[in-house]
Amino acid sequence: MKKPDARRISVLLCLALLLVVGLILWVTNRLHDSRRNGDSPESVTGLPASHTSSTPSVVTPAGLSDTQLPPPVTFPTANGVIRPAAQALNVPVEFWGKVVDQNSNAVHQAEITAKVRRWTGSGTSVRPDFSSFRPLSDAAGLFRITGAEGDSLRIESIVKNGYVLSPRAQTSFGYNISKNHVPDSGNPVVFRLWKKGPSEQLISHRLSRLGIPSDGTAHHFDLLAGKRVPSQGDLRVTFNRKPLILTSPGERHDWVVALEIQKGGLLLSSDEFLLAAPQGLYEKQMRFDMSKEDLNWTTVLKRQFYIQIRDGLFGRLSLSLSTDHPQPTGSLTLEFSINPRGGQSLEGGLKPAANGNLIE
Repeated sequence: MKKPDARRISVLLCLALLLVVGLILWVTNRLHDSRRNGDSPESVTGLPASHTSSTPSVVTPAGLSDTQLPPPVTFPTANGVIRPAAQALNVPVEFWGKVVDQNSNAVHQAEITAKVRRWTGSGTSVRPDFSSFRPLSDAAGLFRITGAEGDSLRIESIVKNGYVLSPRAQTSFGYNISKNHVPDSGNPVVFRLWKKGPSEQLISHRLSRLGIPSDGTAHHFDLLAGKRVPSQGDLRVTFNRKPLILTSPGERHDWVVALEIQKGGLLLSSDEFLLAAPQGLYEKQMRFDMSKEDLNWTTVLKRQFYIQIRDGLFGRLSLSLSTDHPQPTGSLTLEFSINPRGGQSLEGGLKPAANGNLIE
């Protein structure tokens, strides 16, 4: 969970303190004015007049007349406090971006929709307001947003017919929060789009949170049928952990995950899109080791691959395995798509089905 911004917390505490002090001063002034005007104690305190009939209505320091008393103390109104406090959260917002395709070619006339969050104050509340901006990329793929004021900017969408935005694109940028973006016209933020080709009828599945023993027992998966099988599947996964049983949360442990494609291979990839399987050296087996002494020790393995399976079919595979379950088991999630026609294209208009699989 994201930690609250320290500056915003300080502003809210100051507002609360000012309102309390103002209330005390207001009550004091009411009492003071009532006594100067000769109001009865009953009208000031709510007590019956008979209880305080001998009490003077005005107490004047020696040597001072009523007209020489200092004027009542004034204090800021709620709007006088809230509005400046809200305004203090806002700073100038500028942004420079560049839209390119998967080959780093500029994308002209991409439609960008962005929103800037600006804080406003009214009465006793501070609330966010959002301003929308809709620039177009120029012939060099460049666009900019200037003249705005607020504390953050979000890219809502980048749209160009025949293209799709990278799922890894950063879309949120802070300007007056814990981590702030530094705008630079000479170094614009790059947004990568994939220029789509013909859509394929992919066979796609998602298998979520499968229990897998941490004792090295092999598990087999049929990637065309999208299910775990007793043996002879397309993908074989094993998981080893020492110790088998974890006795406390966060206990460090050694772990090893091994993958094998029975009739084909895997190609580890950091591509943003995984929409075109390359020709290359696909490895039959891959192994991932983590020592508890490793400085970058982690309990989660996340990797993505191009794969080639039986009959030379190409596909893509995303794997996530959590190793820190206290019992001798891990949690495995697999998401994969196969082109059944044998082509290298992995493009398709995919969406989740009711059963969690991805379908055309």
